[in-house]
Amino acid sequence: MIFDGQRLTHRQSRSCNLYQSVFRIGGRPSAAMTTSAVLDDLIDALEMQSDSIFSYLDRETGEVFLISEESLSLSEAEPERLAMLPDWQKQEAALVIGIQTTDRYLELPNRFDVNEWNIMHEFCLQVKKAPIQNSLLHAIHGNHPFRRFKDQIANHDLWEEWNRFRRRALVEILRDWSEENSVILTVRQEQPAPK
Repeated sequence: MIFDGQRLTHRQSRSCNLYQSVFRIGGRPSAAMTTSAVLDDLIDALEMQSDSIFSYLDRETGEVFLISEESLSLSEAEPERLAMLPDWQKQEAALVIGIQTTDRYLELPNRFDVNEWNIMHEFCLQVKKAPIQNSLLHAIHGNHPFRRFKDQIANHDLWEEWNRFRRRALVEILRDWSEENSVILTVRQEQPAPK
């Protein structure tokens, strides 16, 4: 995972200030517009999105970019204002202009497409033990359903099951999206540890 040109661990990347403009996740150079992407990179991007952070796939390189709402506004800036920006922000502005004026970049499913509440609800319905299922279903109704759901997941020691279920749901959403947009999903091959 790359942020401002520096390699970060998964944990560090989540703690970075999301308003720091552009994240670039994974990707690899390509001679032609292959429109392929690494599934794990797409899942990471979906998990990092928010109401003000949006994900885009570069169809040529397979890189995934997270762009803030603030950064997207750079495409509307006057050329004089863009000329006064620091170099890193000029690069960001060029990326944003490319996103908004070309078909090279493809928007990933947004938070509304993912619908986290529905994923939680489906998870609740597949829990076999009725008392646990009822406490989970009760948690997702009313105020603060996401926090209450996570509290119940922790209380019932269901984190592993929830994370597996959620990942499968995200994979399914991405499979549908990739079919609609002619994107080939690839899996990153694990490198064997040196002996």
